[in-house]
Amino acid sequence: MRITILSAFLCLSFASITNGQSTTIELAAEQIIQSSQSLAVPIPTSTQTRELVVPSGTLLEVEAAYTVNSLDLKPGERISFRVLIPVVIDETTVIDKGALVTARIIKSKRGGHWGIGGKLIWSMEDVVAVDNTRVPLAHETASRAVKPANAEATNAPVNMKQGRVNGTSHTGQVAAMSIVSGALFPPLALLNGFKRGENAILREGRRFVVMTSQDTPVKVAAARE
Repeated sequence: MRITILSAFLCLSFASITNGQSTTIELAAEQIIQSSQSLAVPIPTSTQTRELVVPSGTLLEVEAAYTVNSLDLKPGERISFRVLIPVVIDETTVIDKGALVTARIIKSKRGGHWGIGGKLIWSMEDVVAVDNTRVPLAHETASRAVKPANAEATNAPVNMKQGRVNGTSHTGQVAAMSIVSGALFPPLALLNGFKRGENAILREGRRFVVMTSQDTPVKVAAARE
């Protein structure tokens, strides 16, 4: 009988100690969690933005991003240009210097027989704004022989037409050689027909003026008060 009572007393004591330890552990864990939450860095709110519109007809000064050869291109492929002067609206840059400008090849022809020069013709497509919006461009372009000294010069009147470069032709030389060789020995005149003209090459850094084709909204960071 005494053994039974003693056993029951020991069991109750052990249960009380175990419950006390569990409560202590739970309280300590709760304090750790609360401390961690109080030390957590608050998540910053998203940057406020405003919307500006790039007007249709805005002129951009661009340059060829790399050298391309009519021998290596096919219609439908894309070539790249870079913006030389940033576009600023309401004292805010909407198109950065160096922004990507894309054009699509319409015709690409290597230098042909009988000294005929190659051709490379392209159509402008779009330029990437500061918020990654693609601003549509008019298909035409204008060659810029001299780099303007400032942004105002970019807005000078330009003659927009289809973007193209032509390879050097040697048709006159081939014709003259054919006449001379044909007079001496007619079969030789046919051999001159194998002489090709030069391929059309668009050199890296060659400058052009392009134009936006429609009003395009662009999101920029809101001005601080």
